[in-house]
Amino acid sequence: MAAGKSAYQQGRYTEAQKLFEAALKVAEGFGPRDPSLARSLDDLATVYYAQGKYTEAEPLRQRALAIWEKVLGPEAEMGNSL
Repeated sequence: MAAGKSAYQQGRYTEAQKLFEAALKVAEGFGPRDPSLARSLDDLATVYYAQGKYTEAEPLRQRALAIWEKVLGPEAEMGNSL
């Protein structure tokens, strides 16, 4: 995650995408209600948005929001962790 954030902040979006995809694979093993999974989904979605890949980004954002709502309740607000 840290390497992905660093790449993103430096504008290296292709590299960041690969790193966040790898982090998401790991986070998938934490369980469907784990905040790390939501964060991973949101970070990857942010990179997709930066690349103009809106159709790929939106389902990830929606999935992350659903996790946050389950963990924090329906009034949860998703903050961008990047």
